[in-house]
Amino acid sequence: MNDPKSCDIYLKRLQFFLNMLGNPEKKIPHYIHVTGTSGKGSTTSFLHSILHASGKKVGSTYSPHPTYITERWKIDNRYMSKKEFVLLVGELKPLIDKYIQTTPYDMISFFELTEVIGFL
Repeated sequence: MNDPKSCDIYLKRLQFFLNMLGNPEKKIPHYIHVTGTSGKGSTTSFLHSILHASGKKVGSTYSPHPTYITERWKIDNRYMSKKEFVLLVGELKPLIDKYIQTTPYDMISFFELTEVIGFL
């Protein structure tokens, strides 16, 4: 996504879908975004553990997931269960259908959907 136009479309698609959900990202008061070419997962896990140990409610999103898709999200040292994932995707399905019917943009991507799930 080095092309500014691609980034702009990505952000517009993501924002359109988040608007449909009532902007859950705005209910999260603080973010730490870890980037780079290596060590992101370890750094994120380390920060997650420190913040959790200090009594903070902590959520982390990992991309890519190590093995199972449910390993993408962790809240307070607990990964999302398979049952929680299936229920959440079931709740999102009608909204994805509505997105397809109403969006002026292309289909929301897998990565964008995983970002949305991280905000929920």
